[in-house]
Amino acid sequence: MEGVVFLIVLGAAFAAVLAKRRSSPAMKGSRGEQVVHGILRNALPASEYTILRDVTLPVEDGTVQIDHIVVSRFGIFVIETRSVAGWIFGGESDSQWIQALQHCRFEFPNPLRQNRAHVLALQKQLGLHVSRFHSLVVFAGKAEFRTSMPLNVMLLDRLAAYIQARATPMLAPEAVEQAVRTLEASRLVPGAAASAWQVESLRARHARSAGVAREIRTPPRRPGGSRRAVRALTGLASIALLLAAGYVLIGGIGGPGLPGGAWPAHAPGTPADRSVTAASPVGEAPRERFEPGALRCGYSDEAPRCACYDPGGGIVLMEDEACRALADDAAR
Repeated sequence: MEGVVFLIVLGAAFAAVLAKRRSSPAMKGSRGEQVVHGILRNALPASEYTILRDVTLPVEDGTVQIDHIVVSRFGIFVIETRSVAGWIFGGESDSQWIQALQHCRFEFPNPLRQNRAHVLALQKQLGLHVSRFHSLVVFAGKAEFRTSMPLNVMLLDRLAAYIQARATPMLAPEAVEQAVRTLEASRLVPGAAASAWQVESLRARHARSAGVAREIRTPPRRPGGSRRAVRALTGLASIALLLAAGYVLIGGIGGPGLPGGAWPAHAPGTPADRSVTAASPVGEAPRERFEPGALRCGYSDEAPRCACYDPGGGIVLMEDEACRALADDAAR
């Protein structure tokens, strides 16, 4: 019975953790980026397009984080992804856009302006004219535009067609290869290190706007790395904590899963005792008898389930009837 309770508690806790993680803004944003990445990989041939995801680049006043960069001879596509639902209101020149969800309204910065900053950062990094870049904003959630949007603001269903329609060559093959090499060499390590540096950069930028100086440490600059390792370790740690909590809940620390987690009436002797605990009349403490090499079995009115230990102190699983029989035989 305790095992069933433990599995129910563990399953409920694990489901709650997963639900919370899936509903967090970070997880929603990550899922949106994954969907966009899948569309790009399926629609754009690798021979013509190089797709870079989650690119964090150092700039003079901190860093910029770009969801996707698609490098091709038809130009460099800079893609900003937003994973939101509801009605979206906004204009190209507005500083803030509005998301209307049920009876609530939220403001968020104009993503076109944010992506324009990304394009300028790439322009300086690669030494290319701004005309060689295409700025795109893609809404990956269940959003609906309620105002007229520019052509480069779209839902997922228009993304591939928009890129494929730009078929005028803008860059020579050598320039495309050079741009990819520069971006791969300049990007920060994806994952926790780049995220921490991005947060530090934003804090420093905010401090400068408030007139307070703040030092920014040099970020790591090596290729490779992934957020998956961090997520995997976090998931394993959560599961381990849930298992430990369930183990304690059913009495795993205090004893062999008996009610209350304790040996009936008193704790068993050490493995060297090799004592056998037998059944006792109501109101009496269990009796013990020294029998080297024998199992220690016992039960009492406080904990009616019988339990047995081997000479080494380990729990021996057996039917309750057989356990009680051994305890009764040892008491005779």
